[in-house]
Amino acid sequence: MPYGFFLENPDPLFLDSLTESKEIKTPVLGDLRFNDQYLTTINPVPMFYKDIPSQELNNPTETHIAKNSSTNTDIGVIYFNCQSVNNKIHLIFQQISLYNPSIILLSETWIKDASPITNELTFNSTFSVFNCNRAPDYKGKGGGSAILISNSLSSYNKLTLSTYGNDITITDLLSKDVSFRIICVYRPPCASKKSTSSLIKILQDHITINTIIIGDFNTPTIDWTKYSASNGADTLFAEFLLNFNFIQLILESTHEKGAILDLLLTNSPSIISQYSVKPGISDHFSIHFSLSIQHPTNKTRKVRDMSDKMLIRLNPIISNFPFHNINQFFTIDDKYNAFAQNIHNIFSETLPEIEIQTNLYKNKYPRHIAKALCSQRKLFHRSKHNPNCKNKYKEISKTVKHLIKQ
Repeated sequence: MPYGFFLENPDPLFLDSLTESKEIKTPVLGDLRFNDQYLTTINPVPMFYKDIPSQELNNPTETHIAKNSSTNTDIGVIYFNCQSVNNKIHLIFQQISLYNPSIILLSETWIKDASPITNELTFNSTFSVFNCNRAPDYKGKGGGSAILISNSLSSYNKLTLSTYGNDITITDLLSKDVSFRIICVYRPPCASKKSTSSLIKILQDHITINTIIIGDFNTPTIDWTKYSASNGADTLFAEFLLNFNFIQLILESTHEKGAILDLLLTNSPSIISQYSVKPGISDHFSIHFSLSIQHPTNKTRKVRDMSDKMLIRLNPIISNFPFHNINQFFTIDDKYNAFAQNIHNIFSETLPEIEIQTNLYKNKYPRHIAKALCSQRKLFHRSKHNPNCKNKYKEISKTVKHLIKQ
């Protein structure tokens, strides 16, 4: 039986509440254990929901509107090349804890359409997830792009499209006075002219006056001081950027081998207040930048009260509930769904709603992990200028991944 409850129409307030009432060092979702028919404890297991469908995912017409007061403070954005997000959830969570971004952009997600991993990317319903998975008829594996936007921001998913190996996610960020368009792209290596022309046509059709294009474009042959390239496909792309007044802001390597593969492009430089390259979660480095946009300050949401007092109150209700009614169902799946639905209904009727802050992720790591993270950042910057530090950086990165995964 999977952790958590598999519900066709889950109550998001119930789901959000499961991690609110306990002080925990790592994100957890508890499945309720029954000891002598009493609800006694929450079992610490990974919180990332495996089987709970999200109503915010993969809907090209969905709009999320935030209803809070606003300020002009910059918001943080982080981009990662994942090389499979499936085993990187804990590393992305670590970055959320460290930098508290409002937007996360991902390339090479390697997500398949049937995978439940997309639900885990909501990080306890903190983010809305818009993602484009690689088309199943494309010959190469991998690919994919995704945009995660904090639910404290208003956003609209414009397009998700996979064509010729190019995986494109386009989302509009809405503010009081102006909107911004964010386009996240994965373009495969050695892309043909036909594939590149297809990508350019899509980008051209979706450019606005405030557009940011980011992703892994696999264009190592482009000289960004001249916007020229040594092969035809990359030349087409560089010419497109020049013709539509896009500036490529990243002029240092974004890969361990020294190439600039991941690009930050914009036709409105004033909307990006600062940017930098930092350690990543794969052999690609991450890109951090800030957007100047009016956004909400009162970041609150409603969850169900899962405090100890409320859980104890549930004990007699659950112990006396006639769970034998699930015997009318034949298959194991139907029995489990009926059981889970009963629990869901009890929680909905018994646990009141409370309001909590949206910014939950400010984990304070143990001293040995914090020290390893500090060493990783220092070696990353040193490795840019001293080749002798590259191996040390790789070693400390492996250590950090191991420590965080434990």
